[in-house]
Amino acid sequence: MATTEILDSIEKKRTWLSVVGQLSTVVSIKTRNASPNLHPVIQIRLLQLGDIHMGMPRDPAIDIKDRKYPAPVASLTTMDPLISAARFAVNLLRTNPVDAILLVGDLAHQGNAKEYQKCVDYLVQLILDEWHKASKPVLCVPGNHDIDRTVIPLDVTVGQIWDKFVPLEAAWKKYGMPILATSEVKSFTVKKSEALAEITALNSCLGCGEYRGLPADLREAAHELVKKAVSADDKWKAIEQIDSPAFAGEHIEAAQRQIDGNHKVNVVLAHHNLLPQSTPRVALYAELINGGQVRAMLAQAKSPTLYCHGHIHDDPIEIVSVPNIGAAPMVSISAPILDHGFNVLELTYTNTGLPLGVIVQKFKIGRSHTFSARPHEEIRIPFRSSAEYFPNYQPPRSSMVEIIRRDDGSRFPALLDELNKSFSHLKEEDLAAMLLEAEWYGIVRIVDREGHPDSWQILRVSL
Repeated sequence: MATTEILDSIEKKRTWLSVVGQLSTVVSIKTRNASPNLHPVIQIRLLQLGDIHMGMPRDPAIDIKDRKYPAPVASLTTMDPLISAARFAVNLLRTNPVDAILLVGDLAHQGNAKEYQKCVDYLVQLILDEWHKASKPVLCVPGNHDIDRTVIPLDVTVGQIWDKFVPLEAAWKKYGMPILATSEVKSFTVKKSEALAEITALNSCLGCGEYRGLPADLREAAHELVKKAVSADDKWKAIEQIDSPAFAGEHIEAAQRQIDGNHKVNVVLAHHNLLPQSTPRVALYAELINGGQVRAMLAQAKSPTLYCHGHIHDDPIEIVSVPNIGAAPMVSISAPILDHGFNVLELTYTNTGLPLGVIVQKFKIGRSHTFSARPHEEIRIPFRSSAEYFPNYQPPRSSMVEIIRRDDGSRFPALLDELNKSFSHLKEEDLAAMLLEAEWYGIVRIVDREGHPDSWQILRVSL
């Protein structure tokens, strides 16, 4: 056979295989989409990005033993951890979209306006430009490291309080994105079918950078030290430890008005933590001045509240509840420094819009300094308790729980058949919805929840 004939034969075979592959893909997609919605809950997804610290020195993810090896070549063998995390987050957005992006502050490292602008430029070019043009919500709050402390006057008047945030606002307004919460509270509503999330951004850096709280002579000495410091490090260290972060009182009142009401989830965004961090922190002013006031206010809300923050470079999740007043839980969720990962929050509702809980997906950088497509860890936090289930839900829900055996559980098809003896109108998707609700209430546990409901084994947890 001639060479041209062989090549023609190979090309025809390659084309045929390509067509077969495409057809199999189409068939696969049609098969997956042909079934009804058997996971009938509503989810609102939020991306929470932690401290970025553009300009902070970062150690390369490489073990260099040979000091004579060319440094430029070595630097090209690994990715910057910040760039790696940011790019992975963007890819995740495109493959598994979210409904809003939350930036918790500290975009810059030492109050350098150029670093802040560089970080904004990077984020806008990477994802936020197309995100904003699509009218999708994004909010940002200032961090204590974003403020240029060297331009703050020795004695700040009431009229000058907000001046230190003007350069930060300008960085976003350059792109027509007034998303930064500074002198005003920023908020927006995310609505999906019957599900509702109210998102409010608060500025917790009101007292960051001023020389308040020091005796006059020490205040003047600190001010002079900042002015005369040769390096940025010296300027920063001179006043970093005397920060006194706080919320504005009128902002707390505005947030309280925003979170009032039932049948929704409140999401409050700020930079600083409300609860003391687990690692001891030695500083003159380590915590928010009025953080306790805000924590108490959020913990007494009628609807569940997520308080999303950064600042501590760690990712704890803590639940605050106030007994005997009928309040919903307040969940404090910290995002790690972006080098280490980020959070995706999945707010889950019934198809009637009743909030059931939140799934916190923690995406973390692995040992190879890369990310996995699946979360490193998933934490399910219910908003409801088993005590609330039966008073509100009558048959067929209560009948469903009675049928489920405690020992080896019940299979989904058998449970559907049994319930249809009394409730002939019950469909697969109806039962799936009932079971998912009951799981959030702590009544049952579903084995193999991510699979098709026909493979579910349902175990009864409590009565």
